[in-house]
Amino acid sequence: MPTSSYQNFELQPLAGHWRAGQSERKLQVVNPFNQENLLELNLATKEDLDESFIAAREAQKSWALMAPAARAAIMLKAVAIFDQRHDEIVEWIIAESGQHPYQGPNRMGGGPSDHTGSRQLPVSGSRLYFT
Repeated sequence: MPTSSYQNFELQPLAGHWRAGQSERKLQVVNPFNQENLLELNLATKEDLDESFIAAREAQKSWALMAPAARAAIMLKAVAIFDQRHDEIVEWIIAESGQHPYQGPNRMGGGPSDHTGSRQLPVSGSRLYFT
């Protein structure tokens, strides 16, 4: 299992709080390469999702009133957290997908970088072509 300084990975962001889903159904997250059990969590219910949509609609009102620079500062802080935790995120991607460790960093761009821009990759039918 990947190492992490964080805990409670079984919790989900539901209705503005990190909490377990209320369903009795469980999700097993397993490394498909070695079958290691990485995590077990309760799934969310329809009620969990309804509460989350209501909370998101309410939160959006205050978000919309914020100045663009304030919203940008929050987004840039999120980018900084992703950059800071890059290696841990790559470890989890590798474990969850069963990839070889040398493949994982390529999915995250190879290392921390400026993630404030975006690129669109050309797609033809069901094939993705890299240019």
